[in-house]
Amino acid sequence: MRIGKKLLRWYPKYNLVAIPVVDEEGVLKGIITVDDILDVMEEEASEDMYKFAGSSEHERDVAENENSTLFEQVISCVRGRLGWLVVTLLLSFVTAYIFMKFQGLMSTKMYELIFFVPMILTIGGNVATQSSAVTVINLIDNDKKVDFQTIAKELVSATINGLVLVAIASIVLLLLGGVKMSILIIAVSILINVLLGAAFGTLMPIVINKLEADPSVVTSPVITVIMDVIGVLVYFLIISAFIGL
Repeated sequence: MRIGKKLLRWYPKYNLVAIPVVDEEGVLKGIITVDDILDVMEEEASEDMYKFAGSSEHERDVAENENSTLFEQVISCVRGRLGWLVVTLLLSFVTAYIFMKFQGLMSTKMYELIFFVPMILTIGGNVATQSSAVTVINLIDNDKKVDFQTIAKELVSATINGLVLVAIASIVLLLLGGVKMSILIIAVSILINVLLGAAFGTLMPIVINKLEADPSVVTSPVITVIMDVIGVLVYFLIISAFIGL
């Protein structure tokens, strides 16, 4: 018998070692013991990790099957991962399109700001992935409430982290002889992208959960590439605002 996530959420609340299973007429059909629950908890946790990594439970099942062949394992990998990789590829074209729309920046004196795009995007993507992972864990664990306080915690902590990153980046850029205008633009971009990453990474699993879907389908690759799109757009808009492009 497969026990769903809903059962796993309320079972531990009452500290039971076993619960009866009855049919619609109240006739006892069997019992569910705590060791059954532990097995299912391990299975569900493993399934969620595969989903969040951008794969599926099918790849996990094949990988855990000692009798599976190399061909079956390869096919399961492709089947579980290719769909999300295609989505990631298509979304990456949006990032490329944004670059083309702001190609006029290359002809300005601030063209060197383009070199810092990977740094800006990496920071925003990592923050979004961290926030989404923690939020998914809290949503799956029914003992941990996900409410306004959860969102506030992520935003406040992201602000503090962002300010620390801004300070470090500014010091490094000053030591490298960076122009004050460039340093200011990069600092503002880092802080805004950190806040956007925290907000996006926190709210996306919550919205999916409100739609009564599994929040663990929020995969890390997709979150990262969406934040790339948001991050590069915000970065170029900030540059344009500062230099009047």
